[in-house]
Amino acid sequence: MQPGLANANALGGGKVQSTLPAPVIIKITKDLPNGPYGQMSGMNMEMFLHPDMTYQQAKDEITKAWTEGRGSMMNMAFQGPTGASSSYKEEWILQEITFKGGPVNMEAAVQEGDHMVSMGLTQNVTRTNCCSIS
Repeated sequence: MQPGLANANALGGGKVQSTLPAPVIIKITKDLPNGPYGQMSGMNMEMFLHPDMTYQQAKDEITKAWTEGRGSMMNMAFQGPTGASSSYKEEWILQEITFKGGPVNMEAAVQEGDHMVSMGLTQNVTRTNCCSIS
C-alpha cells in the first residue's frame, strides 16, 4: 500500500491521484485471431495491434490491457485489527502517448516501435464499516 493510502485509510477513506510513465513496445501485425492484445512484464508492456488502427483506438486497447494486467490489485477489501473494513479501487486513464520524443497525433495510424505512455491513476479507499471499542 502506498503511504498516501495508509493515511487515507486511517482517516476513514480518501483518494490519491498520480501519473506513472511506462514504456510500451507496439508491434504491428495482421495475425490477431482474437483481436488486439497486450502483455505486461512489471511496468513494461508489449502491444500487438492491427496496422489499420489509429492511436485513439490503440489508447483504448492499451488501457484495457494495462487494467487487465493489474488484475485483482484493482479492487481489494481490507479488514483492520479493530474490525474496521475498507475497500481499495484503482482507476486508470491513459493520458498521453509519445513516440520518438513527442506526442502522437491520436487520429494518425499507429506506428510500430518503442513508445512511452503516461498512465493516470486514481486510488480510492473507502471505509465500508467501523466498529466501537469498549
